[in-house]
Amino acid sequence: MYTHNQASIANNGGMPLLKLLDSRNGSLQHNVVFALNGLANNEDNVADLIRIGGVQKLQEEVFKAQPTKDFVAKTLKRLEEKIHGRVWNHLLYLMRVVEKSVHRRIVLALAHLCSLKHQKIIFLDALGFELLLELLESTSLKHQQDASLALYKLA
Repeated sequence: MYTHNQASIANNGGMPLLKLLDSRNGSLQHNVVFALNGLANNEDNVADLIRIGGVQKLQEEVFKAQPTKDFVAKTLKRLEEKIHGRVWNHLLYLMRVVEKSVHRRIVLALAHLCSLKHQKIIFLDALGFELLLELLESTSLKHQQDASLALYKLA
């Protein structure tokens, strides 16, 4: 994929691409994961994929085929490896300026993807821990589950 096309897809078409993961067609799911993996290869797309909820979608979706499950793990690992430098700084910036729903997606993704060194910054200095506690108190079962899983990962 060309870098310009990747940026365009991540910025403008990422959400419809994620919605295709809901398909029961295993081949379509695999192709979408393959495309997301390609997008995650480019640092310019990592923060956008996290911002739109790509990490949560990859984690919560039920994939039928083992090769697709393996590719999801590879894609999440690739995203994890890209969270440093410019990507890290951009995610910190987004956490300060975006609406709460996007802030929540970023915090939940970083609970699973960021290094131990960065966890202190996110969960103590940037109020990520408070957000997780708020989600635990939510009336939404989904929010409670997301926060519980994130806190378990951080423990």
